[in-house]
Amino acid sequence: MIAPCPFEGACPMVAPDWCHFAARVERSSLHRRVKGGELGYEDEKYSYVALAREPVSPAHARVVRHPQHHPGLIILEECTPLGLRTERVTKRDKDAFRAARRAQWGQAIDS
Repeated sequence: MIAPCPFEGACPMVAPDWCHFAARVERSSLHRRVKGGELGYEDEKYSYVALAREPVSPAHARVVRHPQHHPGLIILEECTPLGLRTERVTKRDKDAFRAARRAQWGQAIDS
């Protein structure tokens, strides 16, 4: 399995939570009327699995929640080969903080 999860066992997320990501989808006027929506877009949740025939090295971790931004602190919820982990990145580690500031939900982390 290439993605999304670097964990090789059963999914470490506990029900009712599930491993998913989101993509913003533009709505047509018909779509808005049918669904009773007011906005011109909708955030659709999805999950996926990517498999390969040849062995590949999985990502070190994957961000499984929107990063939480606080002054001088970014909290990342990650899935790793050892299971779920909460990574707290402070401004003291400038390179890691810069990378965490740009991190997005669903992004693979390779270091």
